[in-house]
Amino acid sequence: MCATASPITSRCATKASSGPSPRRRTTRFPTESVSISATSATASRTASKARCSCPEGPCALRSASRSSGIATCGQSMGVPGHLIPTDLLTPLGAYLRLREGAAASFLLESVEQGRLGRHSFIGSGSRLLTFAEAEEQNVPVVGYLAYDHIARLEPAVPLPADGPDLPESRFVVAETLVRFDHGSGTAEVLAGDSDAIAASLAGEIVLKQHNPPPECGTIRRSPDQATYELGVERIREYIRAGDAFQVVLSQRAERPTSATALELYRALRRVNPSPYLFLLELGDLALVGSSPETLVKCEARRASLNPIAGTTEPGDGDAERLLASDKDRAEHVMLVDLGRNDLSRSCAPGSVRVARFLEPERFSHVTHLVSEVTGDLREGVTPFDLLRACFPAGTVSGAPKVRAMQIVSELEEYRRGPYAGAVGYILPGGIMDTCIAIRTIVLQAGIARLQAGAGIVADSDPAAEHRECLSKLAALEAAIDLAEKGA
Repeated sequence: MCATASPITSRCATKASSGPSPRRRTTRFPTESVSISATSATASRTASKARCSCPEGPCALRSASRSSGIATCGQSMGVPGHLIPTDLLTPLGAYLRLREGAAASFLLESVEQGRLGRHSFIGSGSRLLTFAEAEEQNVPVVGYLAYDHIARLEPAVPLPADGPDLPESRFVVAETLVRFDHGSGTAEVLAGDSDAIAASLAGEIVLKQHNPPPECGTIRRSPDQATYELGVERIREYIRAGDAFQVVLSQRAERPTSATALELYRALRRVNPSPYLFLLELGDLALVGSSPETLVKCEARRASLNPIAGTTEPGDGDAERLLASDKDRAEHVMLVDLGRNDLSRSCAPGSVRVARFLEPERFSHVTHLVSEVTGDLREGVTPFDLLRACFPAGTVSGAPKVRAMQIVSELEEYRRGPYAGAVGYILPGGIMDTCIAIRTIVLQAGIARLQAGAGIVADSDPAAEHRECLSKLAALEAAIDLAEKGA
């Protein structure tokens, strides 16, 4: 694999051949880094204008871990956060207390290699913004950008007329923000009224009485297996004709459920712990997810993404199977190169490199091949610019991107909504961490929407690709079952 990439304008993948030696994965939401610190909602909105005197530059704090995430920069904000002991408090308990009365709220956690990430983040706010509004206002936001945003980025990609009636983007301004440090056993108030937050966290949890109906709805899948397999065959024809190298074809499912977003999150974090665990309650809409894959993140002008492609059943010999599979390796290499090309649209010439390559990683229901691509952002490039340049991820669209997305629109015939888009946070100071909205439940008006895809290449087996989608959906369906049982 080439260690560098020059700037390009095409979204077409190029060939890759080798990679550097692997290193331990650090992708996750809750990590050690830098953010804002304030003692009131007003301070949180004005803090972003303060000039940081940190030696590493604006909002860059040297730490043992160079991963991106939310933390504090005392020098830049001048006031240390209020520390609260957490020996009798959990992030979930804090979330239940802090979301009371808020228009929107969020909980971000992480589990990797069976271990809880060092930091968890809880926050809430009264203001909901679109992606464009968030970019204009330069405030700390948490939320999602739907896959359907591609219509604004690529006019040549038509969206299907049919689809869910969901916002294209929705972000909450983090007026209240608390960071749990599981290593020190403390919680730090990063934004909001410290005294009021401490009082809330010391108070009682008031759980709303939830009486589910005696029966819950059965799942409805679309398309059926025969139609999906015909779609796979059609993509193979496109590939043989030279239209594309790979196209990600998805299946969707809908299921009425009595479970709340909170109950779904509690179940999903047990069933499918992942590097990106999130609960977003954004007005009348909630996203509950356990995504394994970074879309793109940046901190201190360093950008990175983690292509995940190549899938097999977990268990004995899974790593060997993946590495011996020509189909899985070819699919992965193609998407790593697409990731390099995406980053080079925003990064300095010669700075894009493959930091990890073809590493098998086991999750609860599947085993994937994982790589990491990094680069240094060019001057003037913002996190919003970077996200647009990498959106959507090649691992949920295909290669070359534009033609692959056109084929997706033709064959799926239904807008994806938040599925395959971005979930994460964007902060003043050039910090962003987003994951791909996969392994995600979209809950609205008692309907849970699920979706999963498989990367179709020239030698794909239609039945196997259908099974792969079902395997990816299995964790979500198990979580809904568990939540409805109240377990």
